[in-house]
Amino acid sequence: RAEALLWLAKTYTAQEKYSEALSVIQYARNDDKFYKNLDKELLLTEANVYIQKKEYAQAIAPLEKFLTMTKKKKQRLRPLWALAQIHEKLGNHAQSAGFYKMALKSNPGYDMEFYAKMQQTRLSRKGKVNLEEVKKILVKMSHDGKYKEYLDQIYYELGEITLGENNRSVAREWYHKSINNSTTNTVQKSQSFLRLAQMDFEEEIYRKAGIPATYVGHPLAQVIPMEPDVAAAREELGLESDA
Repeated sequence: RAEALLWLAKTYTAQEKYSEALSVIQYARNDDKFYKNLDKELLLTEANVYIQKKEYAQAIAPLEKFLTMTKKKKQRLRPLWALAQIHEKLGNHAQSAGFYKMALKSNPGYDMEFYAKMQQTRLSRKGKVNLEEVKKILVKMSHDGKYKEYLDQIYYELGEITLGENNRSVAREWYHKSINNSTTNTVQKSQSFLRLAQMDFEEEIYRKAGIPATYVGHPLAQVIPMEPDVAAAREELGLESDA
């Protein structure tokens, strides 16, 4: 019966019948015959209902209560990960970084480990906390051979932190390193190129040189003709000349 109630709540959740799912969970919680060894699973089921409803703040309490009921690393990993992502969605950067850090202690897999570390550093950068520690973590990761395929992302993040500290020359070096180590991740490579282009066209540069500037141009502006060749464009697109 206890397991049947759990599956009923999960089924209602999958069917997006959230009110029914929560009613079943509340009934199970008040049922003296409900197996106590399933209390933890009931908490996770409740948290999942709120996550599916996108009521993320409501999922925090059952997840945190679950963590007080177990010390097994494998069981803690998923709730810790969920809490990190929930706090990130809610804009609680410090709390999110803290939960990612706790998740790393639960022996996640290789990909999850890298993602957790990168999210931890990004959130710390956004919150401007522990930046020196974060830089040390990133530099250490860049020297670790197992992260070789992710060097472009690591160097980019170092560039972002350094740029935030207004150390533009060093930030530029990190962005170039990111580009040079980007082999398959074209999205990351384009982000690094874009950041370098933005740095070259920032208003601050012109202001320091005594040149008035209210906006910056595109790095390809000089190669774009002032008057477009409409006839050539129509021909290339296969359109009639009077289209």
